[in-house]
Amino acid sequence: MIKEYLIDNLIKNKDFPDWMIEGRNAALNKLVSLRHNTKYGLGMYPFFSPPDLGHLEKDIDLPITISAPDNVHIVSLTEALCIPYYQNILKEYYHLPFVPEKLPSTAYFLKAFIPSGYIIHVPKGFHDDSPITIDIQANKNLQLGYLLILADEDCQVSFIEKNQNTNPSTYLAALATNIIAQDNAKVEYTRLHKSVAPHFVLQSTTIGNNAEVTFLDANQGSTLAQADIRTTLVGEKSRVKHMHMIRLEKEQKYDVFSAIHHQGSHSHSEMLSKTILNDSSHAIYRGLTNINQDAMDAVASQKEDTLLLGEKAKIDTVPMLEIQNDLVQAHHSTAITHINAEQLFYLQSRGLSTPESKEIIMQGFLAPVWERISCKAARAILLS
Repeated sequence: MIKEYLIDNLIKNKDFPDWMIEGRNAALNKLVSLRHNTKYGLGMYPFFSPPDLGHLEKDIDLPITISAPDNVHIVSLTEALCIPYYQNILKEYYHLPFVPEKLPSTAYFLKAFIPSGYIIHVPKGFHDDSPITIDIQANKNLQLGYLLILADEDCQVSFIEKNQNTNPSTYLAALATNIIAQDNAKVEYTRLHKSVAPHFVLQSTTIGNNAEVTFLDANQGSTLAQADIRTTLVGEKSRVKHMHMIRLEKEQKYDVFSAIHHQGSHSHSEMLSKTILNDSSHAIYRGLTNINQDAMDAVASQKEDTLLLGEKAKIDTVPMLEIQNDLVQAHHSTAITHINAEQLFYLQSRGLSTPESKEIIMQGFLAPVWERISCKAARAILLS
């Protein structure tokens, strides 16, 4: 009875309007009734069991620290719901339908119980070479958070999100993010995560006319993680890059779902994933590109490369294309490789040790990803 009372209070938070409560209730109902195939295809989710509602507590706010220039508006979720402009934005995007609609159980859990969050509003015409930084440091049993990033017309902005957790007793840390790139906006977003406890990321991006978003998901060795990254290219000549740079070792596990939905004509998408697996680590990568009947002259590519270093390391790759018109260019490819003995010998013959030689080879393998990032601060972190 106490837990039921807590669940009811978390969903029907007094600060939330009716439309938000309805969406949260719908997510909870979906969570309770959800059944997933855990063996194969786009719906495989073998790493995360359905979230246990018994872990819910009164205080589940995920600590989020944001550093940004003064002319970038940072508004808490509670404050935003009192401002008509922001409430209308939230109403449109907070419960945005996903393509495809099926989500992992962790996503419905997050959508039902998000307690707090922030809007980061980048104004029209904003240009600044310094990145906006988002630091997330989970420190409790269960913590959930929300971000909505609104990039107005003609702005150019970069973000660095550092998602870390050093508390191994944490049950789950999870973040939902909406990114809205309005017409002619250019957004670069780099997410760095390294956690000793389970964490989950749910991201939905909407891109307007002639706008561009470059997104890099860099897993630097999390114990157990899952990312669900989805983008809708709404506008004409809209562009997106989904990139993943993954390095796992020991028994670390990472599950990635990356989906791009083309709606606008002349839209362009690129998926690029580079994965290095050592020891007994295991990664799952599922990529879906959907081009609808109105997205004439769309161009789309998927490429997933894996470097296997451990004899027991494992990669599952599921690339998919769904194309509903003939006036498109689309392709996908996957490759699994090992360290080339000749490359290793060459570097060792120049006086480098075996570990040094392997590191150089691995950096070369990852280079096609980080070279696409223009933010100098993000590149410096990736190469450190």
